[in-house]
Amino acid sequence: MHRMFRPGVWEYRLERITAGMVPVPMCVVSRTGWGEIYETYMVQMLTSGLGQALIVKGTWGRDFVFSLDGSEACRVKHLWSDAYNVTVQPQRDVLLFLGIACAIDHIEHEIQQAKREREALERQARERREAAERGFD
Repeated sequence: MHRMFRPGVWEYRLERITAGMVPVPMCVVSRTGWGEIYETYMVQMLTSGLGQALIVKGTWGRDFVFSLDGSEACRVKHLWSDAYNVTVQPQRDVLLFLGIACAIDHIEHEIQQAKREREALERQARERREAAERGFD
């Protein structure tokens, strides 16, 4: 997995390494925007033979479904804390879907960390303003 984050865009490029140590691009997993309720993930398949229409539906941390060429290929259900139940359908690429799930999970953790940091900065600024206001009373 290769991480490529920039403001408002989180992206992972997944590769498979062949027996000859040659990297083969598999897909790009990305999320755009800061929305917390209706996050949008896109998975762009880069390899032929796996199907091209990968649809991502659901809410990460609850129930998330990957459909490939019109049928469910993988389902990720959140159990507790950082535990998930991942079901990959027969005849599907287990490593590909685990890689996609790991990429999305890491993106979610990064977004939550950024949110906590932003809230801490806002709290500090508010506390400084309130302290300054008390000093002028």
